[in-house]
Amino acid sequence: MNNTAIDLDGIRISDVNGSIGTVRGGLTHKMFKNFGVNATISGNNVVGLNTTKADNPNYYGYGVGPVSAEFKGPFSKVNMKINATTGPGTKLFIPVGNTQSAIDQNFIRFVKKENQITVEEKSFAVEGVSVEMSLTLTPDAEVSLIFNESKGDIIRGTGRGNMKIDITREGDFEIFGNYEIEQGQYLFTVALLPVAKPFVVQRGGIISWTGDPVNATLNITAKYRARTSVEPFIAEYLTLANPADQRLAGQNTEVDLQLKLGGTLYKPEIKFDLAFPNLTGDIANFADSKLRIIRNNELELNGQAMGLIVFNSFLPSNRLADAFGASGIKSASINTLSEFVTSQLSVYITNILNSIVNEGGLISGIDFDVNVRNNNFGIASSNVLPDEIAIRNTFVFKNNRLSLDIGGNYVFQNQGITINQVLPDFALEFQLTEDRKLKVRLYGKYDIDPITITGLREKYGLGVAYRTEFGSMTDFEKKIKKVALETIHQ
Repeated sequence: MNNTAIDLDGIRISDVNGSIGTVRGGLTHKMFKNFGVNATISGNNVVGLNTTKADNPNYYGYGVGPVSAEFKGPFSKVNMKINATTGPGTKLFIPVGNTQSAIDQNFIRFVKKENQITVEEKSFAVEGVSVEMSLTLTPDAEVSLIFNESKGDIIRGTGRGNMKIDITREGDFEIFGNYEIEQGQYLFTVALLPVAKPFVVQRGGIISWTGDPVNATLNITAKYRARTSVEPFIAEYLTLANPADQRLAGQNTEVDLQLKLGGTLYKPEIKFDLAFPNLTGDIANFADSKLRIIRNNELELNGQAMGLIVFNSFLPSNRLADAFGASGIKSASINTLSEFVTSQLSVYITNILNSIVNEGGLISGIDFDVNVRNNNFGIASSNVLPDEIAIRNTFVFKNNRLSLDIGGNYVFQNQGITINQVLPDFALEFQLTEDRKLKVRLYGKYDIDPITITGLREKYGLGVAYRTEFGSMTDFEKKIKKVALETIHQ
């Protein structure tokens, strides 16, 4: 301690978890007046964010990881520069759709002329804290986009990104940077209906900030995989089709409903699309032709999407009663209620399983999913019990680079035909590089043979996938060679 400074160099301080940070520098003063600070605090696993929605409605959460914070200036006007990287346990929450409410406040109040008040002008100096934060987001952090918290309508995901957050002492708040989603889940809900469909967020989705925190642009795609018949979807093409194709169209097949989220955090936009991963031959051509037509008619495309979401079936006409009949509406209602209940049950079981997983153990996370459905769509039947039960477990191992997806379906009957078959499937995926852009995947699955109906057909595959962004083929070639060398060295 001297006439101008109080040396705090080497002092160790702890956060709420007992993690240690080290001080470099100290306090400044002029004969114990006009105090200021010139210090840096750093730590490897310290709490850098611990806020709630009440503290900041634009973003809040809990952040832990390596942090370096520099403090400079007089106590009345401190400048903070923070560099932080997210570590395990970090959770960041970003409300969507209602974030503008804090900005839409009325700051102008009209008064009567006779009630005007003369205000004496006074000079003032702006004081307070200025914050400049550079944040590196890693897959250790979970980011949640909240649409409807009470119904669980939330996109949760992990990814990578770099963000710069500026908060001036004048009150300006700006965010710059991009966040790229690597994996995530979205429980899609429908207002006033007991509907909750689990969508899988696709790798490569982007959230971009260019200043205004509530006007961040969204470019996210999520997929919901349904099992249903394409017969209602391509009915007009089947009138002249051969009997084998007509029978094939009536069998359940996998349909991917894609949800594309665009717009901004304040005003998100949702669009739908369809894909048929397992259709072949004339049935695939019929489905592609119909899809090209309805892509030019957003109203019809949205109607088919809502049919899959609410009733787990395509809609052959605009009139629900004519399209389905009483038996169709009955089975559709059973599917809707069953999937709503089982999706909530899956979330509950997943939370229990993850709570008993030992931190630092071989398994770092478990995702459990169970689903039941009624396949007698449109067929008169008094049976309200499920015709198919699907169970799936995803195990993520310690380094988060190896995952095993294993499960299967048990089909009692389909469209009135007794099946009584187990359809197992598995997928083993390993991320070859730390940035998760190069991966290898081994999978196998069973499905019902559309010819024999009661028999099974098998499918196995092994593939390598690499994802990157490049400006030219030369740039792409260089990146491929670099990744190959890094993988060999690992």
